Amino acid sequence: MLSGIDAVALHPVRNAVTFACLVAMLVPYVAGVAVARGLLDAARGAIDAGANVYVRAQRFGMAVPMPLSIREAVAEIDAVERVTPRIVSPLVLGVRGEHALLVGVPADLVPLAEERVRGRLFKPGATHEFVMGEALASSLALDVGARMPPFYRSARGERVATIVGVFPDDASPWLGRMVFTSLETAAWIANEDRAVTQLLVACENENTAAVTRAIEQLPLATLIAPGTGLRLQATTRDELELLLPREIFHRESALQLLFMLVFAMGIPLVLVTSGLGDRGRRRETGLLRATGWRVDEILARAVIENVAIALAAASASIVIAWAWLELGRGAGIAPIFLRAEAAYSTSALPYRMTPLPVLLGVTIALMIVLAGSVTATWRTASVAPSETMR
Repeated sequence: MLSGIDAVALHPVRNAVTFACLVAMLVPYVAGVAVARGLLDAARGAIDAGANVYVRAQRFGMAVPMPLSIREAVAEIDAVERVTPRIVSPLVLGVRGEHALLVGVPADLVPLAEERVRGRLFKPGATHEFVMGEALASSLALDVGARMPPFYRSARGERVATIVGVFPDDASPWLGRMVFTSLETAAWIANEDRAVTQLLVACENENTAAVTRAIEQLPLATLIAPGTGLRLQATTRDELELLLPREIFHRESALQLLFMLVFAMGIPLVLVTSGLGDRGRRRETGLLRATGWRVDEILARAVIENVAIALAAASASIVIAWAWLELGRGAGIAPIFLRAEAAYSTSALPYRMTPLPVLLGVTIALMIVLAGSVTATWRTASVAPSETMR
């Protein structure tokens, strides 16, 4: 065993190139799978902390605002405990056209607790008080206490807004470009007094299915003006949890395809650097045979040498992938999993290192390295030393 470990130092250049090739192939794979698992955990956590049923209106198969009067009808359904309206609208802010997402909700539905927000949350019923993400605040050169000139047109007039809080940069990447405010302010900015984009329905988990059916069967023709063509779509928490993995795993599959292409391109190089066709390895094997080493001893020496290289490459890949995600905030890999606004946010990228992808990567790397070294060693050790050392 010690002879196999010593063999690593006998060919520093060859083994260093093999080590570098393995690290270059393993790091993107380990980092990508860690980001996919982290985003999935973060999304599931957000869903678990949200409502039981999300209701929105559709017309011609597309999401449209719904009359606020539907809220009373949903609230009267048996087993419904609370109905909260929400307004979600895209925004373009600043002279450089920074994209943001406006969310109008009650203050108690803001994702982070007030003690995590730099500053404070907007007060219930207060108008034109904003809490925004660190990335958006930095892009607009704003901070807590800053004022924003009117950026919209409304029949009720335009007002100066005040930044009362900023989400920390270690929060979820989705919050980096979001602006939270009261429902009244969001309606004012959207120029909509009697319409919302969603209803958040709270109920007991065992009543979710019955509440969903009741919502979708509401007689809208008697609740709002007939002939509008509106239909209600109710999505449960469980349905969202089923949809999220599909989206994230789809992006993870794209990364794995890229990883396989990198492996396919790197396999020939690793085979050569690990010893396949290496004249120096053939002469070394011949010398060992001439000094009395058996074939199985030579093979064991080659296996131990390459296992040491593969394990060192795997360990280095984990450390580099961690540094990439923790210190580098996933620069370059975040756009694969996140939309543009969130991908280039300064917020921390959620990730979770899992042992299975690492073990799979190490196994593949070890098989490739052994394919080069063991094949050459076996072929050389099976012939007479005099033939090998010519």
